Amino acid sequence: MMVFLKKLHKWVGLLIGIQVLLWLLSGLMLSWLDPAKVSGEQWVQESSHTPQTIHDGELLEPGELTAKQLNDQFGG
Repeated sequence: MMVFLKKLHKWVGLLIGIQVLLWLLSGLMLSWLDPAKVSGEQWVQESSHTPQTIHDGELLEPGELTAKQLNDQFGG
């Protein structure tokens, strides 16, 4: 049993050590690079969709839905 626990401890420690090393390296890279380049702002776009307004009277309980409504909505 002790041999198994020693091996388990070694492999778990290795996995945790690799994760900590990756966190360290990625943090160093982010601190060395230009903040404008790593912020992701260049990928932000305005949404072309307008939000829908749903009134309480339009909502149905799940049990009130018919099989046809579900098939029409989800293509089933």
